[in-house]
Amino acid sequence: NTADNGTWSGTPGFGAGPHGQALFLVGNNYVSIPASVDVDRAGSDMSLSTWFQVASWDRNWQCLVSKGEGSHWRIARRSNDASAISFAGGTGDIFGGSVNDGQWHHLVAVSEAGVATRLYVDGVLVATGGGPSITTAANPMMIGENSGAAGRQWKGGIDDMGMFDIPLNAHQISAIYEL
Repeated sequence: NTADNGTWSGTPGFGAGPHGQALFLVGNNYVSIPASVDVDRAGSDMSLSTWFQVASWDRNWQCLVSKGEGSHWRIARRSNDASAISFAGGTGDIFGGSVNDGQWHHLVAVSEAGVATRLYVDGVLVATGGGPSITTAANPMMIGENSGAAGRQWKGGIDDMGMFDIPLNAHQISAIYEL
């Protein structure tokens, strides 16, 4: 959808990632994608898959990608946790994985409407949560920043991000991870 084209804030960096060229953010840049039904996912299922690398965690809830807070969705550092990544997919945060090591990690966050949220790190299920209900948000989707709580910019690499309108299963997630 051409209405979903993102815009840069700041100057992005690019370099080698696990699947070709990756985006590198240093905390003063991010991508903003206008609100649309494609990224909103209100009342629907969604899965978000990405490779990421932490360069520096220097503030609470540094955000990898988001559509907001509360009953919206976001993937971020868990509060001030030294190693865990967190996913809020229309319900409370679930978290896990030891990812603050400078290495590339694969993440899949699943929000299955009314059923459960699931978080996979490097092909392994690390957390599950209650049945979500994502609500509509006028704010944009942001890669590298939190559209519902600004000032939580990502520092590190992001590669091969994709959003699906279905709840991916463990077999599908394993296949993506092993590509």
